[in-house]
Amino acid sequence: MIGLGIRRQSMAIDNTQAELYYIIRYGQRPGRIQTWINGMVEFTYTLGAHVLKRYAFPDTMKLVMEEYYDKNSHSDGLRTSETV
Repeated sequence: MIGLGIRRQSMAIDNTQAELYYIIRYGQRPGRIQTWINGMVEFTYTLGAHVLKRYAFPDTMKLVMEEYYDKNSHSDGLRTSETV
């Protein structure tokens, strides 16, 4: 158990590295970066009422999922998610 914790810490990246990755890959700056407890990084980009969330793991920075929705909508039916 201790070995897994150490390994996870060594794979962790800070928000500056995550932001740089996002700018290089998508050509824009994310509005918000959040790191989850499992090590996944959530990038949120908001344009008006539209929200685009992208999820990636820092060890490979491979995109895991994208989620797009209208933040004014109170229905999850308008959310579009795609697992890559």
